[in-house]
Amino acid sequence: MAKSPPSFPLYYTNWIEGTDELSDTAYRCYLRLLIRQWTHGCIPETKLLKMNICKITELGYWESIWDEISHKFVTVDCQDIFEYDGRKVDGFVLVNPRMHTMREKEVPKYRAVIAAAQKNGRLGGRPKKKPRRNPVGTPEETQWGTQSEPSLGKGKGDRGSIGSSTRTENVLTVDETLFPNDILPKAPTESERRSKFTEIFNSTVGVKKCEVWSDKRKSAFRARIAKKGWVDLAVKALGKFPLNNGYQPTIDQFLRPDTAAEIVEGKHDFSFDKSRELDIDLGGI
Repeated sequence: MAKSPPSFPLYYTNWIEGTDELSDTAYRCYLRLLIRQWTHGCIPETKLLKMNICKITELGYWESIWDEISHKFVTVDCQDIFEYDGRKVDGFVLVNPRMHTMREKEVPKYRAVIAAAQKNGRLGGRPKKKPRRNPVGTPEETQWGTQSEPSLGKGKGDRGSIGSSTRTENVLTVDETLFPNDILPKAPTESERRSKFTEIFNSTVGVKKCEVWSDKRKSAFRARIAKKGWVDLAVKALGKFPLNNGYQPTIDQFLRPDTAAEIVEGKHDFSFDKSRELDIDLGGI
């Protein structure tokens, strides 16, 4: 089992205050020693081992570094046997008091989590979680659709056994009751889109205004907006009016499949009014 968690808490304000006056090398050596203590529970008192941990090779240089950080450690007599590098040792070792207190608190919790994971692994995996209850539905209903979870039952006639369980295809659905009306946008209806188009069309100079929407016109409008890109094309066409040849289409003529494209392509020898095109707001169509 792992001796300690793979990380430890670092309270950066206290850390900065406690290391602000250290030299760069002493700062790194202090951090290496704390990591060693967190991993193994203690730091060897032997000078040579401390130098190896801190990657210092010159004894005189080490003495100056140790003078900076020695006050952060205390020497303790190992009444209890420490686990150190896979060996059991006793005698005198060094510890940082605060790191020791923190480790004594965190290590048992970490080992309990590891032990529970190992136990679940021997039993075939962690226990299945209970279905999350939908605030507006039954426990089996989720945002991703209704599903029935298969079980591992092998008994004959077991309704939950693999092979007999059913699972509906995941379909993303949005529950409108979970969102305020001003957050969940709604697409404009065909009537709203037709009304917006009528407003743009009738405000165009050089067309015959539309006063009534017959069933035939509604059907033609429905067919045009169903074609991808037609709305943008229609707006470009209306931005080129009035046409030089005097052509003034009715709404029926404009809603023919090719009329907008023909106008944009120059069939009627138009004079292009760029400001007119830029003023058109196509939002809502």
